[in-house]
Amino acid sequence: MSRYETMKRLCTGSAAALLLATVTPAARSADEAAPAGQSQALSDQELHASIASADIVVVGRVSRIQAPSVPALTPQHQFVSEHNPDWQEAVIEVQQNLKGAKGASEVAVHFPASPDVAWASYPKFAVGQSGTFLLRQDRVSTTPTARLTHGPATAYVAPTRTSILSTEDAARVKALLAQ
Repeated sequence: MSRYETMKRLCTGSAAALLLATVTPAARSADEAAPAGQSQALSDQELHASIASADIVVVGRVSRIQAPSVPALTPQHQFVSEHNPDWQEAVIEVQQNLKGAKGASEVAVHFPASPDVAWASYPKFAVGQSGTFLLRQDRVSTTPTARLTHGPATAYVAPTRTSILSTEDAARVKALLAQ
């Protein structure tokens, strides 16, 4: 079933009619019409763009999840809203630096633990999770720092689900970085 058909089934009412009216027939079938080889080439292009926009790219494992290490992100210092992000901090043990994290043994990643729709695109981290992480400096939580074992450090975010790849994808990322 195409995205268009899924959206059509899920949506009801005038908002759905407005949304569906803006989707052209060409856009409806774009996913279905692309040849398999072209889809992989687009994936490489998208991945290359994600790598280029990342401040650091590391292969590692989440060693711990903790409350934010800086007071500004704790709930008592946050503006109260129905879209409260419930900031948490994942500490990643760096096993391999692919871009921008020279000499770092660990990095801190702020992430919204809230299941709220405002934060749905942000991945949630778990202890023991391994992967290739494409991270950007934290400009979202308003507090771009964290405290790690060795002292204050720059905090990062993983802004989309595609910011976290498998450890096997590290070879593909290396190849794209070499281009």
